[in-house]
Amino acid sequence: MLDTIHMLNIGKIEDADKIYVFARDFSELIGTELTIKLQLLGKNCEMPFFPEYEVRSRLPLQVLSRVLLDSYVI
Repeated sequence: MLDTIHMLNIGKIEDADKIYVFARDFSELIGTELTIKLQLLGKNCEMPFFPEYEVRSRLPLQVLSRVLLDSYVI
């Protein structure tokens, strides 16, 4: 989880030409919210389609990314 946090760099988000948000199952609502907020900021952002396969929930990481994004938007 710490590696993912270290990779979340606001400078990379600001400089990105296109942002892909990957979310699955319960985290899809958070991913959709994240996508909308980035689009409102003028970023080219989308959620690609996932094929049907089972993955384990990473809810704590998704909650953390939502908190970071909300603080970025404010």
